[in-house]
Amino acid sequence: MGEAFSHPEFDLTTAAGQMLQELASVLPQERSFEITVFGSAPLQIGIEPNLLSNDVDIFSNAEDLEEHVRRAGLLQGQADFYIQVCSGLNFRTSPLWGTRTTSVKIRNCTFIFPHPIDILIAG
Repeated sequence: MGEAFSHPEFDLTTAAGQMLQELASVLPQERSFEITVFGSAPLQIGIEPNLLSNDVDIFSNAEDLEEHVRRAGLLQGQADFYIQVCSGLNFRTSPLWGTRTTSVKIRNCTFIFPHPIDILIAG
């Protein structure tokens, strides 16, 4: 695979990047979160900043994540650009996708970005 896909440069000034920064700021700071970002948001952050969407799709094993997002007013129906908290089962791609991820740490959150090819296969 191409080198550009192997080590993307993440632009956290994009709308999706700013949303992840906001999410990290509203989550409880006394514990760690591991959150996978999929759908179009990783493509906007890592490849094409002009790619627009209405939401940032995420999943995590943190059972209370959606409640924290709700309290912050970041769910669908609460904001025009919102966070969609999903089940990991929604991200249907290669069983090896977890071996091709890149992570970015913001505060106490580790955001996991699947490889773009895995996102495109899932689409």
